[in-house]
Amino acid sequence: MTVEPNHTSVLVIDNNEVMRTSCEQILTKSGYRVTAVADAASGLDLIASLPPSVVVLDLFLPNTSGLDLIPRIREIAPDTAVIVITGYPTIETAVAAMKHGATDFLPKPFTPERLRSAVAAALDEVAVTRP
Repeated sequence: MTVEPNHTSVLVIDNNEVMRTSCEQILTKSGYRVTAVADAASGLDLIASLPPSVVVLDLFLPNTSGLDLIPRIREIAPDTAVIVITGYPTIETAVAAMKHGATDFLPKPFTPERLRSAVAAALDEVAVTRP
């Protein structure tokens, strides 16, 4: 089952304005409804009010770690897929992200196609797990 882009929302949480804007533009051009925020608190507020289909989450945010945020996202919105992005990838952080419930892990920089592919795969995974 493939989920159509125009029926889904994506939330990008990244404190780097260039990365946040780039992700937003790439995914908007692919037909997704995208909201982008710079901090965890804003992201959690949006997730609680209207859970997105996918969260693209930076690993390093001011005042918190993306790893700490994943379980909170999963608690608030269990059907939301989480894709972790980071400029400081290690095997340990990738494994930790997946153990915390991330759907995918993308080291920065990544290509627009890699981001689109990760979002599409995450949506397919969510569609399969929903009743």
